[in-house]
Amino acid sequence: MRMLIPICHHCNQTRGVKKHGKSKVGSQRYYCQECKKTFLTKYIYKGNEAQIARQVTRLISQGNTPEMISAVLQVGLPTVRHYLVSDK
Repeated sequence: MRMLIPICHHCNQTRGVKKHGKSKVGSQRYYCQECKKTFLTKYIYKGNEAQIARQVTRLISQGNTPEMISAVLQVGLPTVRHYLVSDK
């Protein structure tokens, strides 16, 4: 059986990624020894996923409003606004 090696969401490294316990809902948490941060490979709330920030940026550049983006991506309006503010 082949084990999948998780990739750190923060620094994109696979080397030095170790298991780091479980989240409150029981998902496996990982610790990256390269950037010293923890992460999950699968999030329950879509707003925590890495590609959401890129999608928000792309949709706003296409002329969509934050409200429309929130509905399309199925994340909260504060999450969309957070990515818009942090993108500037």
